[in-house]
Amino acid sequence: MTSAGTTLDLVEQAVTRARLAALLGRLLAGEPGSDLVPLVAGIDRLAPLAAGDPALMADYERLLLREVPVYESVFLDTGGQRGGPLVSPVSAAYESVGFDESAVWRVAGPDHLGLELRCYAHLCAEEAAGWEGDQPDRAMRAVEAARGFLAAHLGAWGEVAMEAVRRRADASPYADVAVAVMSFLASESERLRPDPDHPGLPPVDVDPPPQRMGPHRLARWLLAPACSGAYLDTDDLGSAALLLGIPWRASDPRSRFGQVVEDASAGGDLDVLLAALRPAIERWLQFHAEREANRSGDTRTWRTWRLRTEQTLELVDHARDVGRPDATDDAVHDLLAATVQQLQQLDGAHALEARRVLSELLDQEVRP
Repeated sequence: MTSAGTTLDLVEQAVTRARLAALLGRLLAGEPGSDLVPLVAGIDRLAPLAAGDPALMADYERLLLREVPVYESVFLDTGGQRGGPLVSPVSAAYESVGFDESAVWRVAGPDHLGLELRCYAHLCAEEAAGWEGDQPDRAMRAVEAARGFLAAHLGAWGEVAMEAVRRRADASPYADVAVAVMSFLASESERLRPDPDHPGLPPVDVDPPPQRMGPHRLARWLLAPACSGAYLDTDDLGSAALLLGIPWRASDPRSRFGQVVEDASAGGDLDVLLAALRPAIERWLQFHAEREANRSGDTRTWRTWRLRTEQTLELVDHARDVGRPDATDDAVHDLLAATVQQLQQLDGAHALEARRVLSELLDQEVRP
């Protein structure tokens, strides 16, 4: 049994973690405003977020809604798009621990980083209640739930998303928010060790990229962090496009990069385009490798990100050597994808089996 002093320490520590996670979640899930005054009082670098400055409202919209959508599906789904199959497991995780704030915040999905931080705060508060009520079993269930949530969700992508925000934030207070979130997640991963590297564990394995792909598939791979290991922002993409004389406006979304790859391929300049993107991918490789080397609590998570990025550099070099991508691969891939979508509208065992087979074909490599 824990002593009274130890119990009070455990309660205080869990409450502190809960408050910090809840604050960080609020800063990401809601616009800056006067309601933040009591929350950021005494935190000089964050205090401007409570001042009602229109420029910071614009920063919030630019950084967290347009330039870096902070959704788990954007960073962990191989399509690199918000929504999709990864949303349901997040909702299920919330339900399993009794967390429900999806209707409170104006976010586009339950897999928003702000909500995941708020759920983590809920688990820390539950831990505190367990220690305070002399219910160690309740407290330890909350600790295990927090460890599992870090491993499966929050810790698997949150720091990558915040590093992408930090790189875009310049002198905005949201750069400090991003750093604070990264620091919190790093400390929690070291405390709970959700993904350590123990002897005897199987090696980390990531899906290799197809060796041949058309312009659209190449663009999709590069734009999906779960595939490429990198979040290539609009500056990375725009600079590469403008180097080739391909128009790119400051307001262009990342999705326009597909047309840029197609234009570069058609003009025989794909090697120049990919060479221009290589330094940005290398910076992400360094980011992941440093964490893999220095973080014992989630080594395997960072190894996964590092391997993804290394494979993407190999893909880039291969595509540069080959030159023009094979447009036939794009056509076949798009036909299979369209057929799967059509089969999703049908019921019956034959349709389900056909959809399964075609989905497996979509996931396979296209080899020479």
